[in-house]
Amino acid sequence: MVLNQPGKDGTKVNSRSSLLPASVAAVVAMAALLCGLAPALHGQNTYGTIVGRVTDAQDAVIPAAMVTATNQSTNIARAVQSGSTGDYSIINLL
Repeated sequence: MVLNQPGKDGTKVNSRSSLLPASVAAVVAMAALLCGLAPALHGQNTYGTIVGRVTDAQDAVIPAAMVTATNQSTNIARAVQSGSTGDYSIINLL
């Protein structure tokens, strides 16, 4: 936008005013807001995890044991092997 304003000696002086800095500031503010919300939105999911330790009746760990989780609705099974300490983790379950 160009504004014609009279100068001190009566001549016209052209000065420029632009909305560009305000629009750039608005875009930067919106981007910062969206980036700030991204971690919170990512934290919500519909997956589950099962973790545990395989032990025998005397509470001794059982390494290399096969552990299977089966979704009863879909009949899909996921199997993992326990580690040397008997620990296992089945992640990203629906």
